[in-house]
Amino acid sequence: YLVRTGEKDEDPSILQVINPDAPQPEAVEGEEKPEGYSPYVEHRLELGVTAASVVHDQDHLYVANFDSDTVSVISKSGFTQEAEIPTGDGPLKLVLNRGRAWVLSHLGRSLQEVKEGGKSWPWPFEGTPDGFFTWRGRLVITAHGEKTMSIALFDPEEGTFTRLHRMDYPFGETRFDSANVSF
Repeated sequence: YLVRTGEKDEDPSILQVINPDAPQPEAVEGEEKPEGYSPYVEHRLELGVTAASVVHDQDHLYVANFDSDTVSVISKSGFTQEAEIPTGDGPLKLVLNRGRAWVLSHLGRSLQEVKEGGKSWPWPFEGTPDGFFTWRGRLVITAHGEKTMSIALFDPEEGTFTRLHRMDYPFGETRFDSANVSF
């Protein structure tokens, strides 16, 4: 699965389902292919603006759309969009954990389960969340601020955060929507 952002800031992102083993069609002399054509692309779907993360399970793909403040839920049978789930501002990272999809909203400083009406929890520590992975059934989140980096565990069953580590350091501006997007 390949997700790319649009050519212009306001353009939709594109999901392409690529099969590297697809048979090559016979070339027909004089036949023109549409722009962007590839015999390896089996499905193409427009999504929200600025795709930032993609994860998949057996039945679905989930794509975080940073500038649309949504997560697109795509069915793998037919590759159609089933839902567009509203999120906090700037959904940046997605993970799957024990059959559930989760999104980390960078600008909204929140964590949310990806489903219609999914519960959301505000980030309780300094900094802006920017890293996300699973470990032993819990979610690990990193956050950086101008002066602090934090690492925390989130227990989905309890709905609680526990800080694992804090480091004070003059990081400067760390938000992904600023001029310092290389952070």
